Amino acid sequence: DLEESAEVYDQMAEEMVAKIRSGEYTEASIRLVQNLRLQQITSGIARTEPSPDYPDGRLVRIGKEKLRALEDLVEDWYEQEEKLVICARFRADIQSIAALHSKLKIPTYQVIGGQKREERTRNISGFRERSGPAVIICNPQAASMGVDMRTASMMVYYSLTSSFVDYTQMRDRIALSGKANRYYFLEATGTYDRILYESLQQDKDVVKMIHDSPERLLRNFK
Repeated sequence: DLEESAEVYDQMAEEMVAKIRSGEYTEASIRLVQNLRLQQITSGIARTEPSPDYPDGRLVRIGKEKLRALEDLVEDWYEQEEKLVICARFRADIQSIAALHSKLKIPTYQVIGGQKREERTRNISGFRERSGPAVIICNPQAASMGVDMRTASMMVYYSLTSSFVDYTQMRDRIALSGKANRYYFLEATGTYDRILYESLQQDKDVVKMIHDSPERLLRNFK
């Protein structure tokens, strides 16, 4: 559940619902900016208002709910010598997850956008060939195609991609593990996270789902 981030999420969700109902927000405007901001908030990140020093605003951490949930999950797994793939959409999420694993002293690798091919190849090989516990943190857009992570059988989605193709392809990265694959989803209860998860399970357009039923964004919606 959201704790520190709840007030910011509720304020933005209520504003968004009101503007969708009034017609001020169209599907195009929801797709462009608003759903992205809501998902960042459920990860404990928010963008500040523009200022002279930061004309576009800047990302700041407002909560650590998902980080705490992740830490609770992974400590037991690593004690059992398990390897883990963690998927995250935002660079700030990836940095926070990497810092957590540095604190836990777990060997950590990354596959993210903007990497040189040599670094990407080295990280994938290092993860696959390492014995004992390890984690590879992936942006699904960068890692969903042509990457073999079969030495892991567990995958955690920290922040979901909105692309059905990237989501399904990413799941397949551990399909050849030889074990029963297990998938875990860190979801802020009653938020945009749930709508996005449902859209991916059903291969539906999350923006259309929000536009058709905006009140689902509200945490107190029943």
